[in-house]
This record gives sequence, structure tokens and C-alpha cells, in this order.
Amino acid sequence: MTKKVKAFGLVEALLALAIFGTAIIAATAVTIKSLRTVKNNELADFANSVMVRSMEYTRSESGTNAVLSALGPEPWLFSLQGDVTDPNSTIFLADQAADPDPNRQLDIDECTSTSRYLIDMSGDPELAGLLFCNQIIVETLGDNYQVTSRMVFQTGNEFQFAEITGFKVQ
Repeated sequence: MTKKVKAFGLVEALLALAIFGTAIIAATAVTIKSLRTVKNNELADFANSVMVRSMEYTRSESGTNAVLSALGPEPWLFSLQGDVTDPNSTIFLADQAADPDPNRQLDIDECTSTSRYLIDMSGDPELAGLLFCNQIIVETLGDNYQVTSRMVFQTGNEFQFAEITGFKVQ
């Protein structure tokens, strides 16, 4: 009878270890998923800040001068240049994007390493391997301008899309 009690204690200890091990694995999985979500949210926040900065720059006096020198039919499409990884750096509109279809807007599947709207992220090693594309669309509304900033960005293995529209009153 004594041997059965000792064996029962061993089984009980193994069962407790199995339950504890399963709990540790589950907690680790939840932590990893949470960290991935936090990282994706940080990337989305950064992309949104770049999108807003590009729209605000386009609405500024310097941006308006670049828009006024635009050529061809509306809407005018611009890409963004400058070090967007440093919030204190100057960004500016690149030359007007020479798109064969001026009405084509940046779609979620068009942000590639060869896109004319690709933003250089080499200033931040954490972002260097990810793709961020920003397209600025400017249209006149009478004497005023409508400015739309479209952002496509990579979070992990998927792409996300965001858009904001503002106005510049002359």
C-alpha cells in the first residue's frame, strides 16, 4: 500500500508540472501577441504622423509655392522627401510625380520598393526594412485647395492604408 501512495504523489507532481508548464506557454503566447500589437500600433502612429506632417506642409506657405509651380491637369500628385524619421527635420514635396494617369490614387497594394511614393526610412534602423508610401493629392476648389494625404504602410506581413483631407484657403 505504501508504494501506491508514493506513486500517486509522483503522478500528482507531474500533473502539477504539466499544468504549470501549460500556463507558462499560454502566458508567453499572450505576451508575444500583445507585443506584436503594440509594435503595429507604434508603426500606425508613426505613419499617421508622417501623413499629417505632409498634409500640413503642403498647406504651409512653402508647400503652397511648390503646388503653384505644378504643371499639367489636376489633380496634382506629389511625393514626399526628407528625413521623416526625425520630427525636427524639414520635409518637402518632391517634384510632381510623373504619373501616366493623373487620376490614379495610391492603393494598398502599390507600396513597393520601386514606388514613386516610397519614403526613405534609412534614418531609423528599426524602420529601415519596412515600406512606407505617401501620396499628396492637390486639387483646386475655386481659389482654394483641397489637400489629401494618402499613406500606405507595412506592419509585419500586411499593409495598412490611411487617408486625411485638409483645405488651404487663399
